[in-house]
Amino acid sequence: MDPNQINKTGNELIFRSFFLQNPDAVCFFDLKGKLTHANPAAERLLGCTSEELSAIDLYSLLVVADKQDYEISICNMLGFVTELQVQHIAIDADAEGNAVGSFIIAKDITAQKNTEKPAIIQEQGERKKLEQSLIEIYQRYESFITYNPDGVRAIDLNGNFTEVNPAYEQITGYSKEELLTIAMKDLTFEDDREQLSKEWIMINETQASHSFDTGIRHKQGHRVEVRIHNIPIYINGQLVEIFGTVKDITDLQRTEELLRKSDKLSAVGQLAAAVAHEIRNPLTSLKGFIQLLKHTYPEAKSHYIEIMLSELSRIELISSELLVLAKPQMTVFQQKDVCFIMSDVISLLESQANINSVQIIAAFDEGIPLLHCEENQLKQVFINIIKNGIEAMSSGGIIRVSIKKDQQHVRIQVFDEGCGIPENFVSKIGEPFYSTKEKGTGLGLMVTQRIIEAHKGRLDIKSKVNKGTTVSVILPLT
Repeated sequence: MDPNQINKTGNELIFRSFFLQNPDAVCFFDLKGKLTHANPAAERLLGCTSEELSAIDLYSLLVVADKQDYEISICNMLGFVTELQVQHIAIDADAEGNAVGSFIIAKDITAQKNTEKPAIIQEQGERKKLEQSLIEIYQRYESFITYNPDGVRAIDLNGNFTEVNPAYEQITGYSKEELLTIAMKDLTFEDDREQLSKEWIMINETQASHSFDTGIRHKQGHRVEVRIHNIPIYINGQLVEIFGTVKDITDLQRTEELLRKSDKLSAVGQLAAAVAHEIRNPLTSLKGFIQLLKHTYPEAKSHYIEIMLSELSRIELISSELLVLAKPQMTVFQQKDVCFIMSDVISLLESQANINSVQIIAAFDEGIPLLHCEENQLKQVFINIIKNGIEAMSSGGIIRVSIKKDQQHVRIQVFDEGCGIPENFVSKIGEPFYSTKEKGTGLGLMVTQRIIEAHKGRLDIKSKVNKGTTVSVILPLT
């Protein structure tokens, strides 16, 4: 295996130079895979002499079946891992062109590989950062959905739910599993569906988010007022779903309504103070002069004078009710018998009831306890309620009055058989200047409500058209 034994003919000299001076490792193997020649580059690369190389099965290490060009990693005799680019070439030497052996050219590409590794490592690092970023984005999205105090829901283009959060479950009363099996229209009242369709069209046309107020049908059937902020979700320029936040504004609307009523009451109070002041002075003069005329001209028709005095008294009563609204009244609460107070009111209104062909029937439970109240104010409440019942029965009828008690309350109910009140008007009763009567001012029930509230009670009105009205006054025992 001494390289000097190679013949020094012309071609052989060229081959000898190629073999000995080649910077890449060159190894010759016979057909049995035995190493016959190895150049100095191979010895340096593998860390041993040709004799040492011939003692190991180098062929099986460097030859990969069915491949002529390939890359391979080996550990040389010095213990270093080397990356090789290998070419496997057969040697045809006999007359028939049969292979008599093969040689292998192995190029050390360790440095090149080490240069490529940082780029690969950097690419892997960037991919890992991207994956971590995507995980964090998803976790943020999931946290936004799960822990949002407002309802969050997503619906596809068919109006079906694709995602809801716990707050939306609470608003609707449905579980997530139930919501994912129904459509948005199933939670929409008939009167709101047209508005919902318009909002959907608007989002498609403007390609922008939009807010609106509407109602949601709760699982138990009642209406929940909500404010919805819809956000269109586009993927590759196509609208794929509507993402929205849903805020329960039922309490907010109730508060706004109370503020509006408070503003009305403030305006009424200011108006009442001015009107009552301006009316009372001329009223006093008019009543005085009419009384004087009555005594001075006894021959005048007293019927007309009585009518004038009656109307002036009515004007004075209205101005007194205005004053109740205009300023706080000094009240002294005492323990009083509510049944006795109601009996006095019935006796007072009995004559007016008879004139209108109305019969008042009272039924009081035994053992009704004394109430901590202002007697005259409760009389005013009962007068207003029963008087309204009488006026509602133009053709006569029966008014039933009952007083009952439970462990914490006394319930006073007045039921009439009058014309009734349309359902959409019942909620407005008690507002200033709102009345179902042709000449009513709405101040009577307004004053009534204020008195009941001062007694820590509540007023409940239920009515059906052409069947009658039931007015309940619920007052606490303590």
